[in-house]
Amino acid sequence: MLTAQQFAESVAEAAPARRHLRAVVHEANKDKIRRRNRIVAIALGGLVAIGALQLTLNLAIVQGAYELDALETQSSQLAKEIEATEDDLTVVSSSQSLAAKASELGMVPTPVAAYIDMSTGSLSGVPTPASEDGELTDGYVPNQLLEQGESNIEIAEPVSPVPLPAKPTAVTPPPAKGSTPPPAASLPTPQTR
Repeated sequence: MLTAQQFAESVAEAAPARRHLRAVVHEANKDKIRRRNRIVAIALGGLVAIGALQLTLNLAIVQGAYELDALETQSSQLAKEIEATEDDLTVVSSSQSLAAKASELGMVPTPVAAYIDMSTGSLSGVPTPASEDGELTDGYVPNQLLEQGESNIEIAEPVSPVPLPAKPTAVTPPPAKGSTPPPAASLPTPQTR
């Protein structure tokens, strides 16, 4: 009987040496393989191009978003500057500012106003010269913005309440229908400035 080792040696001597195998490509199949390789290369190239285009577009969109944010911030700052400039213009162009500038130049207000009607050339009012100690008091409302935070509001003295009569002595009946109200001369006239 043969041992396993003896059997293996006899098989190795009887079997021919193995050759390297390779695929044999028929000439008709070579063209199909080349076309397939071209199609695969074109498809892969297209995918790479689409990926690169998408990446470029995403970068452009992100860059545009940053630029838009910067422009919105700049627009907000410019709007604040415009508002501050308009506030300054309002302060400078106010009548209180004009009166303060006129006072700095040595101008004084007149106690009585007189006007010239340019179409007729007539004068209304009595012109009077201004005195050097004249102050602008009539109708003058101070502008707190001109005073840099100082308050120009004067607090008036509290008004004492009107005392009520202790006890009404007689009840006056309401006026009858059709009766006339008292004449206007007896009504008090309000004082205006």
